[in-house]
Amino acid sequence: MQQLFEKFYRKIAHVEMDFQRDLLHSLDWENRLIGIKGARGTGKTTLLLQRINQIAQEQQGKILYASLDDLYFSEKYAGGTGGSVC
Repeated sequence: MQQLFEKFYRKIAHVEMDFQRDLLHSLDWENRLIGIKGARGTGKTTLLLQRINQIAQEQQGKILYASLDDLYFSEKYAGGTGGSVC
């Protein structure tokens, strides 16, 4: 788990805040579930990391961003074989 937090801290440290999509400010972030879909490379992860960056100070230690295709999950939940979790 510590590996995931270390990756998260490295990732959040490199988030560019210069350009922010309107969606960042128009979403109701208080909703329990927010789905954002789109093609690869369109900024979904950046949008999420920018939001995390905005609230990181008040939520310090309570936030973890982890991609589910991270090797941590395949090793932890697929017996280290890299096989399917299902």
